[in-house]
Amino acid sequence: MVLDALIKIKNEIDPSLTFRRSCREGICGSCAMNIDGCNGLACLIKISSDSESTITPLPHMFVIKDLVVDMTNFYNQYKSIEPWLKRKTPAPTPGKEIPQSKSDRAKLDGMYE
Repeated sequence: MVLDALIKIKNEIDPSLTFRRSCREGICGSCAMNIDGCNGLACLIKISSDSESTITPLPHMFVIKDLVVDMTNFYNQYKSIEPWLKRKTPAPTPGKEIPQSKSDRAKLDGMYE
């Protein structure tokens, strides 16, 4: 994967190379970058054996260093749409975790796949 190559470059060639990574499973999105002209996750994109790859920071974002971009605007937009589950009724105990019932879970199955 491209992420493995970047880690190898950082460990063996250029320790100053900077990029984000976290889960390595395509879940968190922290390794998002532009690879060969397409935005994608470095942990999911295979290295092309046919040709050289071009890796750049995500377009239309301010670059902090190397492949790290400023995510402030992204997080502000994410917060504004609130893409998380919300209760219709107030929590019985504020600040405490509320276990999900099997019937509530069944309502969500198939909604995000």
